[in-house]
Amino acid sequence: MQTFKLLLVGSLSLLFSNSFAQTLINKVWEQQTGHPTVSFDHIASARAGSEVIIVGNTYHLGEQENFLITKYNTSGTLLWQKEYNSLTGDRDFGMDVYIKGSYVYVTGFSWDSVANDADMVTLKLTLDSGNLVWSAIYAGSWGGYDAAAGLVVDNSGNVYVAGTE
Repeated sequence: MQTFKLLLVGSLSLLFSNSFAQTLINKVWEQQTGHPTVSFDHIASARAGSEVIIVGNTYHLGEQENFLITKYNTSGTLLWQKEYNSLTGDRDFGMDVYIKGSYVYVTGFSWDSVANDADMVTLKLTLDSGNLVWSAIYAGSWGGYDAAAGLVVDNSGNVYVAGTE
């Protein structure tokens, strides 16, 4: 995995003309789906061979924001799309996605405006169809803002979620 610092990227952009820089990036396809909100627009992706899983959020009147989990092939063809709406029907934000074996793991948080707190949410879906295998909710010991930021799955299938409590 390569890491680039903002300062280095900014310095390099001064050295090359726009025409040269544009030849380094070739748009292969572009898709737009869902209805992102202006209050929170976050997206994460993971690659499974020749396919990509993207997680973010979409908005529905009455449900507010939901996780939006979408699978595309390398041509940009939509293979499947799933949404997660919490039991409170409030604001749900997908933050990270991880692929391990034949499963997709997604984490984020659900904001409950009545209780004025957030809980971590983690989902396990099948890679081939996006069917939900299980969901887990973590509400911290003192309430408040429990928000997942990332996750990883080890070779034994244990899921580790990082975030705030």
